[in-house]
Amino acid sequence: MDAENTVLVIVDVQGKLDHSMFEKKRLFRNLRTVIQGIRILNIPIL
Repeated sequence: MDAENTVLVIVDVQGKLDHSMFEKKRLFRNLRTVIQGIRILNIPIL
């Protein structure tokens, strides 16, 4: 993986799907960690 050719795509989860997600709190905690790392590496987020 090369930072110059990489982008993080985040899909917004909301509404009914949000309530039925497995381990939702864990998912969001891990997503925050990934976003922090991506920002440190200056990789674009969509």
